[in-house]
Amino acid sequence: MVKPKLVQTIYTKFSPDSPDPSGIVYNSKTNTLLISDGEVEEIDDVFKGKNIFEINLNGQLKNTLTTTGIQNVAKGFSDEPTGIAYDSKNNILYISDDDQAKIFQVNPGQDGKFNTSDDVITSFSTKGSNSKSDSEDVAFSTKTGNLWVVDGLNAEVFQYTTSGKIVSQFDTAKLGLLDPEGITEDPLTGNLFLVGRPVLENKTPVYYVFELTSTGDLVRKLDISDAFPDKPAGLTIAPNSQDPTKRSLYIVDRGEDNDNNPKENDGRIYEFLLDNNSAGGGGTGGGTGGGTGGGTGGGTGGGTGGGTGGGTGGGTGGGNPSPFDPQATIFVGSKVSGDTNIGGVNADRVDILAYNQSKQTWSKYFDGSDVGLDPSKYYLRDFHINNDGSILFALNNPATLPGGLKVDDSDIVKFTPTSKGENTSGKFELYFDGSDVGLDSSNEDIDGIAFAPDGGLVISTTGSYTVQGSNGDLKGGDEDLLLFKPSSTGENTAGTWTLLFDGSDVGLSSSSEDIDAFWIDYGNNGVIKHIYLSTEGDFSVPGANGVVINGKGSDILRFTPTSLGDVTQGTFELVSWDKSNVIANAGITVEGFSVASGISGF
Repeated sequence: MVKPKLVQTIYTKFSPDSPDPSGIVYNSKTNTLLISDGEVEEIDDVFKGKNIFEINLNGQLKNTLTTTGIQNVAKGFSDEPTGIAYDSKNNILYISDDDQAKIFQVNPGQDGKFNTSDDVITSFSTKGSNSKSDSEDVAFSTKTGNLWVVDGLNAEVFQYTTSGKIVSQFDTAKLGLLDPEGITEDPLTGNLFLVGRPVLENKTPVYYVFELTSTGDLVRKLDISDAFPDKPAGLTIAPNSQDPTKRSLYIVDRGEDNDNNPKENDGRIYEFLLDNNSAGGGGTGGGTGGGTGGGTGGGTGGGTGGGTGGGTGGGTGGGNPSPFDPQATIFVGSKVSGDTNIGGVNADRVDILAYNQSKQTWSKYFDGSDVGLDPSKYYLRDFHINNDGSILFALNNPATLPGGLKVDDSDIVKFTPTSKGENTSGKFELYFDGSDVGLDSSNEDIDGIAFAPDGGLVISTTGSYTVQGSNGDLKGGDEDLLLFKPSSTGENTAGTWTLLFDGSDVGLSSSSEDIDAFWIDYGNNGVIKHIYLSTEGDFSVPGANGVVINGKGSDILRFTPTSLGDVTQGTFELVSWDKSNVIANAGITVEGFSVASGISGF
């Protein structure tokens, strides 16, 4: 059980008022909250024809809408909009109506504005043939494009397609969650947050928000008693109102029912800090683990980023020397010309250098020319250092490596060292065959490698890509990060693709802003905290509070996400990683980097 910090309480006595707020959703495009009120039309003294309210994160009213109709403009469809969801990618609202047992889809039409004459309203029923339904709230999944609907009467959660086909369902009563009133999906983890009737503990009612997996398994409970809830209903995840680099849960509370008090007007919204309440304590970052050992195995999940699996993954294979200082080392590669002195170390573009941030010293970790990589033909596009010291890397051209291993520039090679540094030796093997899983054009060469919290491989490509996703072709560009969930690796690579990070959503748009290296930092709870990345060249991206961040290809950016996937949102900041200023002073671009296992961010 976790007790999150109460950040603020907003009273919904707007002008006009929302006495019974029942649904809430975050609009990332406008950085505002949309609130639905399922009972305001029942209170004559308060109702002014509006039952959807748009506010900023501090509670100031910005706009109003209605589902009850506007004469000569828009047709009404619901007097009871209990829940609300928003697909920001397609600008579509979803409204749940528990009286009609329906989910309404509101497409604003060509003008892109809601409550105008070209709105297109469709719906599907949530009522089974032999049962009553109580569709209290609805949430849109950025992971699947489906809808989550919570049924308070039957204590059930349903997953529907947007056309109304049931995909899955599970019961919440077995967890002690009765009469669930609100649901939202965490866009980072895919977990669900639900709230409902209080739980009796020692004859005392305690209000919890339940965090569940998408299959209904309990992850943790958040005690929200500090807000003194009355009838909590819808909830959503949005940036923290005081610090946009953090996230909060915003929960609406209907308060007293108007059946008991026809003049009640006591609606509230309370904000709880979410991101400082991880279930397992602070982790040590992601992406430094290794692979997917011989099948789907691999990473040890959350925390240190994985990689104790064997096989072709990042295993603890015999005889490898320990990696450099795990608490301080960043590994860097650069597309330099010839032999270049970097921090007192002669290096070329097939080498990997180790930079100790604490001592501000440079040393050589991997000498590619020692093991047959000709720097006049090749360079390392990006690489990843596993916990055991082995290296995963991608090359800029097809190659035949020592031992006769033939690889393409859409493949990932694993190098297991027997010695490292100025006298590098070891063996190569194929870790990932890109052509097996749709990376078969020149634009789809790999130029970035890291690992997700669940051990999945994350890559970036040199150009536009088309790969097979779970719902057909998945298309994007060189500013994106793709997540690959393997069922096998090596000579017969197989698995599925999803979009982890859409760079075009967050200002990466020019050719110089292509991602060419990155690392993922996450905690023991498996939530991605930051994505560190470098770009092909100069960049200009959005920072916090409207600040524009400018930089060069020698810089590393830290991206703090509020959502990932099809709707990527968050802010950037520059990080001061090279305290020796060697890279910046030499005008060298970062072509690849990885981070030792003991670093939890920099």
